[in-house]
Amino acid sequence: MGNAIPGMVGGLAVGVLGTMLFTEMMDGFDVEERFEEATEHLDGGFDSFFDNGEREA
Repeated sequence: MGNAIPGMVGGLAVGVLGTMLFTEMMDGFDVEERFEEATEHLDGGFDSFFDNGEREA
């Protein structure tokens, strides 16, 4: 059991640092803005896909 603790601490450190790095990378890509730009061009195209012919009054 004495050799398991350094591995656990190392795994925790890698997980924390990896999460921080991933977060910084995603902030750099500005995913939310790109998603909004992509959905602007849909103009309700999915509405007709899910429409079953009934219209709400």
